[in-house]
Amino acid sequence: MVAITGFTCFRFRGEMAKPYFRVAFVFIGLGCALAVVLVLVVLGMDVLHLKGELEAMRRLSYVYDAAEVGAMGFLCVGLALPTAARRMERGKHMSDRVTPLSRSRWAYMVPATVPWRRTRSC
Repeated sequence: MVAITGFTCFRFRGEMAKPYFRVAFVFIGLGCALAVVLVLVVLGMDVLHLKGELEAMRRLSYVYDAAEVGAMGFLCVGLALPTAARRMERGKHMSDRVTPLSRSRWAYMVPATVPWRRTRSC
């Protein structure tokens, strides 16, 4: 996972000038920091388990739970944000091109009748 995160950051390094990339990079950084905390907590829990300190291990498991959820959440948001932002930018430009085409198709497919002027057949 860390390799994929590093590859993604390296791949888009030229576009880091855009604000959403900087925000995404902050989220990725927070996620990676929490992942390091997660590793340290796992090592601490292993040591406590070997010593037989089950109560201390149980207390440390709360930090593990929070670090795991936080790391996954920040990494997911940080990795998804650039893709979503690019898609939204592209969507704005695509709608400018698609709208006239869809209007012409709509005019072709829908007959030029006005629904409230229909005559009754009875």
